[in-house]
Amino acid sequence: MKFTEKYTYLGCRRYSFKDSNTGRDIKGVSVYLVNHNTEQNDDVVGFHPIKLTAPYDLFDQLYQCKSMSSVSFEMEVVLNGNNTSLRIVGIAQ
Repeated sequence: MKFTEKYTYLGCRRYSFKDSNTGRDIKGVSVYLVNHNTEQNDDVVGFHPIKLTAPYDLFDQLYQCKSMSSVSFEMEVVLNGNNTSLRIVGIAQ
C-alpha cells in the first residue's frame, strides 16, 4: 500500500556495508523526520524525530532537500512476517 505524507525533513545519511553473516551487500538511506501530526497530551511535550529508511539511489534527491523544510514523501507499508514498517520510496512532486 502506497500513500503520500508530509513531514519536516531534518536530514539523511546513506549507508553501505556487507552483512557479516550472509555476505550480502546492504545499502540504503536513513532519513530523519518530524511528523506534522504529533499528538499533544499530558505525556507529550514538543516534537519527536523519527527515522525511516529509503532506497540508496534516493540519496541524491534527498541531498537537494533543505533541512527543516516541509517535504511530501511517497511512502509504502512493508509487511515482513509479524513486523510492519514504513519505507520512503520517493519524493512527491
